[in-house]
Amino acid sequence: MWQTCVDQVSEEGVCDLATLLDSDRRHTICELARETGLAHTTVLHILKERLGMRKIASRWAPHDMTEMQKWLRCEAARNHFERSERQGEAFLCRIITLDETWAKS
Repeated sequence: MWQTCVDQVSEEGVCDLATLLDSDRRHTICELARETGLAHTTVLHILKERLGMRKIASRWAPHDMTEMQKWLRCEAARNHFERSERQGEAFLCRIITLDETWAKS
């Protein structure tokens, strides 16, 4: 049921969100929902699925990677996998992960 409703979002709703983000990319989901009159889940769907965006450092940005960025990410993953094969649990225990929003704040 939810998916059906989301698929029926008008192009006007998509354009309204895009216009708001063009003026200021630091909007929250709640602010965007309030200003457009769309449901919170609908706004999130449009941002991610229709506009291809994701939240980075408190602002919405297009999520596109160049071929070089894709290759570098794949190479880093391959290197980590090989190191984990050689060093086992000792290597994995040294990995620290965090949300990139915190890293860029």
